[in-house]
Amino acid sequence: MNLSNEALSAVIGAIMPPVISLVNQHVENHKARYWIAQATCVVVGVVITVLTGQLEPNDFIKSTLLVITTANVTYKNFWQEQ
Repeated sequence: MNLSNEALSAVIGAIMPPVISLVNQHVENHKARYWIAQATCVVVGVVITVLTGQLEPNDFIKSTLLVITTANVTYKNFWQEQ
């Protein structure tokens, strides 16, 4: 099965909240946690783009924004305590 850059970014973004939680588990500062989460998503978006071989600047932007957006939506809907 050959997933497109966008589909792969959305799927990986959906599973990012637990990964981000592991990365941030020892960080107390809320602002630092936010920026670490965003940086993690950017790195993942860039890696996805490189691995799929779509190296145009727009592909980097789309992949990164999809990972960030999907991770945030998944976190808000399934992980964040209400």
